[in-house]
Amino acid sequence: MKAMKDYKYHAGIVLRIYPSDCQKHLIAVNSGCQRYVYNHLVAVNNEIYRLSKTAEFVPCDRQRIDYLKSVRHHSDIANQAPFLYGSEVDKYVIDNAIINYQTAWKNQKERHLGAPVFHKKGYAQSYQTNCHYSKNGTGSVRFLDESHLILPILKRIRFAGSKKRIWQILDRSHETTDNFIRIGTVTISRDSCGEYYVSLALASDTPFRECRKKATNSPIGIDMNLSNFCTMSDGTVVPNPKYRKSVQSKIAKVQRKASRRMGRAKADGKALKDAKNYQKARRQLALLHRHYTRQRDDFIGCTSNDAVKNHDFIAVEHLNIKGLLKNHNLAMAISDAGWYKFQTAVSQKAVSEGIPFIRVPARNTTQKCSHCGHVCHGDEKIVLGQDKWVCPECGTHNLRDVNAAINILKLGLQILSET
Repeated sequence: MKAMKDYKYHAGIVLRIYPSDCQKHLIAVNSGCQRYVYNHLVAVNNEIYRLSKTAEFVPCDRQRIDYLKSVRHHSDIANQAPFLYGSEVDKYVIDNAIINYQTAWKNQKERHLGAPVFHKKGYAQSYQTNCHYSKNGTGSVRFLDESHLILPILKRIRFAGSKKRIWQILDRSHETTDNFIRIGTVTISRDSCGEYYVSLALASDTPFRECRKKATNSPIGIDMNLSNFCTMSDGTVVPNPKYRKSVQSKIAKVQRKASRRMGRAKADGKALKDAKNYQKARRQLALLHRHYTRQRDDFIGCTSNDAVKNHDFIAVEHLNIKGLLKNHNLAMAISDAGWYKFQTAVSQKAVSEGIPFIRVPARNTTQKCSHCGHVCHGDEKIVLGQDKWVCPECGTHNLRDVNAAINILKLGLQILSET
């Protein structure tokens, strides 16, 4: 059977599951095992890094480094921790933890993210497994009907989700069919609110759904800003709903409540997991955070769908969002807007629909006049909060955000023509 990466189309599906108490225990065990393996790799590589500074001069440090390099593989880790061989532990837990650690280093090098750090134990739990197919084409992860599926270790479990998508997977789950759907990595998780979910990675050589009818001759440039969510080159303005700001006062109130109850529990000598009043406030806080996050995700999904559905070319400005977040006056507003998530959603949907998508440099997109190309400098420079301005070269009256979106579109079309 082909590997997941060799299939032409990829998709994912998230379902809510309802495990029994025994299955909840198994999820907690496997989550802890995967966290242990990941933290083991972090500790080993941190020690290798520290010892490498003195290994040139200290022979015992060189010997220690050689030993540490030899205990970073699957069998060595399992031999050091015999509980990983337990009957309750999924056999793919160690391999997936190693892959996740390697992916963390890859992201650090390619995307300049931080080095891998220890994963602490929290209220959220998750671990990954894989769907293994036998010779007769039966997968270790498979749907029994529209309400039940089989998972490794957990066995039969009830779920809730899209019935239409489930029947599509059921109809295409046989390897003999031309439109076979393969299940790859499976993530079982519990969120901070105590609800359980399963995420399935899917792959196929045929599309998961029919492609939309493409719009013609309708390129668009998108300018991200804080006064509104985004402005498009055709003059369309998408307002910023500011979901987090709308519940910020409630979050602050519940945070104070949780803090008081935490202090009371510690004063009484109670463990926080046994303090019912604190756990009630903590869950209430987690529900508030999840509520505005889901609102924002739904808004971003609908907005990105409209952008891809109604246009045949999309250009956005490539923003250094990580750098912008260092401005503490704007960090909360930028995080609330979800610019990176929106651009990622548009990029993925554009690729799946076969629509060109380009990120253009953000330099001078605001300061440049879209009519004559004059770039404002010095005293002419457009400052933050200046919504309208007159070009000193050609006298054109420009709306700040619409002008920037037009510049983004022109630059995107220029880059597209050069490729």
